[in-house]
Amino acid sequence: AAAAAARAWPREKAPDVEPSGTLADSSEDCQRLVLRVSQLLEDSPGLAAPFADCLRQSGSTEERLAALQALCDAQGSTEISPPSSLQLRQVCLASALPFLGFGVLDNGLMIAFGDVIDATLCVTCGFSTMAAAALGNTLSDGVGVFSGGLVEDVARKWGVEAPPLSRAQQTMEVTKRWERLGQLIGIIVGCLIGMFPLLLIDSHKAELLKRERTLDDMYEHVVTGAAEMLSAEAAMIMFVDGDQRELYTRSTASVGGFRSKIGEGIMGRVAESGRFLNIHDIRAPECRGFYSAARHDNYHGTGIVVSSVLCMPIFSYDESSQRADKIVGVLEVINKKDGSNFTEKDEDILAALCSHISTSLSFVHGEEHGFGYTLEMCERTLNTKGSRINAAQNRRVHTLHNNVMREVVRLLRADSARLLTVDAHSRELRILSSSAEPTESDELPVLCEISDPCAAGRAATSGRAVVVNADGAELDGAMSAPSMTGDRNHKELCCPIFDIHEEVIGVLQIVGTSDSAGFTEEDVRMLSCVARDLALSLEGTGSSLSRVLQKLAQQRAEE
Repeated sequence: AAAAAARAWPREKAPDVEPSGTLADSSEDCQRLVLRVSQLLEDSPGLAAPFADCLRQSGSTEERLAALQALCDAQGSTEISPPSSLQLRQVCLASALPFLGFGVLDNGLMIAFGDVIDATLCVTCGFSTMAAAALGNTLSDGVGVFSGGLVEDVARKWGVEAPPLSRAQQTMEVTKRWERLGQLIGIIVGCLIGMFPLLLIDSHKAELLKRERTLDDMYEHVVTGAAEMLSAEAAMIMFVDGDQRELYTRSTASVGGFRSKIGEGIMGRVAESGRFLNIHDIRAPECRGFYSAARHDNYHGTGIVVSSVLCMPIFSYDESSQRADKIVGVLEVINKKDGSNFTEKDEDILAALCSHISTSLSFVHGEEHGFGYTLEMCERTLNTKGSRINAAQNRRVHTLHNNVMREVVRLLRADSARLLTVDAHSRELRILSSSAEPTESDELPVLCEISDPCAAGRAATSGRAVVVNADGAELDGAMSAPSMTGDRNHKELCCPIFDIHEEVIGVLQIVGTSDSAGFTEEDVRMLSCVARDLALSLEGTGSSLSRVLQKLAQQRAEE
């Protein structure tokens, strides 16, 4: 205002001699005065009223200029006072508000943008979470550029402004400290408030989507690799839905997606029992419980006519039992391309694939069980029990078992011998083979319950050999038991058959002749050796390899 007034004043001719104590009216002196007035007004806006009074007073131009000069000189000698406490708090508040708005906007938008990018681009293109955070920060900063001044305008409307300080007061160290304190408080509080999107978004959603994408890729590779490795026409993998008691597909490389009830069909039976199935001819009479013309003559609309099937369970770690015995899915291959059947080697290969799937599932879900878990999964999968539904092969195995039973009868001079197997679901002992060559049937005949007090039941529950002699003599390595038949001359020797986990999977039962002297300790030792050899055929595929793994694990524990 003073500068405009100075420019508006009429310029008068300066006298030739400047009076002593008066202000020269040269243009240079006027410019210096105007610059000083403007500087004082900028430093101290409160001087505008005194300067205006000088300009409004009566008198000549020289008198008014002299008054301005005197007022300027008086201000130069005045000591500048620091801002008051109220002014400093106002400075702190005015400095905090812009940074508060920036923190809320920047952090909130960064989290929102980052979450969207992490759930879309990162899943589709494989970007890392850090890349999503960087892109989200870039977008939020860009929005911040265009929204600058918004918070200040809102605050100004509500009457929140910085106090009118002079330039000298603004540059004081105490003012700068309060200004920086306000900025610090504003940015911290703003960023904390800007974290509110975390309450509205699912922080695990993106991670879950990435895991599912990883698993889908793995399943596609497994299905394709299993079909190529075993020279099969098709392969598929299904997983257990515990809530619905169903199996559902995760890979559609060979067959479209569908769901199936647990306990129904081949994969349903495997998922329910945990035992593999190797079916050589799905249309054979012994497979009538599995064959379905609607499904197997045109397998789920693929045009594949199913002939042979190999299906293996997939195990995982069970927190309740602390063992790797939880069935989470099944892997199935269909039809050899050359028309042959799936062999024991194919069973071992598929079991190894299932073991790798189990380990990969644990790794993808973030579970860390160490090398011991991997070894247990390999051992558990290779030791999977199962059935090979092949009429010709089953008859050959059945004949071999019968021959073994006859040879045991000859060596021990006994009356009969039977190979019993433990049904884990019904807890029954079923007759698998006998020296008397029982009639073959689709279902093994039941001898007794495992809990029955007979000699075979006691051997299965106690895990020790049980002998029944007429004289009740005690034998080393066997527990004595009374006869349950009522015949005082009844003689019986039962020896348990163990798997690699020291669980009873069968019983070898020998019945002596009525005129024999009874069983001896040498008979117990020989029958125990036969039981160990028969365990290999009862355990299932990979039993010999599992025993090697068990020995290696024992050696490592001893070291």
